[in-house]
Amino acid sequence: MVHDDVEREARLALFAWYLSADYILRDLDGCQVVADAMLCGSATPNLLAATALDTLTVQAELWLAAHPCTEQWNGEHMAALVHAYMDVGALVVEAGGDLACIDIADKVTDARLMLGEVRDIISQLAIADEK
Repeated sequence: MVHDDVEREARLALFAWYLSADYILRDLDGCQVVADAMLCGSATPNLLAATALDTLTVQAELWLAAHPCTEQWNGEHMAALVHAYMDVGALVVEAGGDLACIDIADKVTDARLMLGEVRDIISQLAIADEK
């Protein structure tokens, strides 16, 4: 019984951490929209989009540094997600915005999947909390 209580408290703490990260998650949703748009954009708009990615991801990185996750794997997963969008932006800048020189589609897809995993974790935590 004590183990169940400890596990429940850990789950609640993790859920609370994700809830406090809500605006960061919304920014990461925005990163996904920007990254998807880059796939069919031209050089100048892509460079502007990379600047937007940089702004959103730096804010997320700072928030994560100031608010460590209660559970190591989830914190590392969120940091990896932020870095995935940072990598997309950096690659686009290196290519001068011209995606004919690089292929970022796989990185954008990977980031989308990671973001979906985070959303699934939050849903599972919410469902577990209702039980």
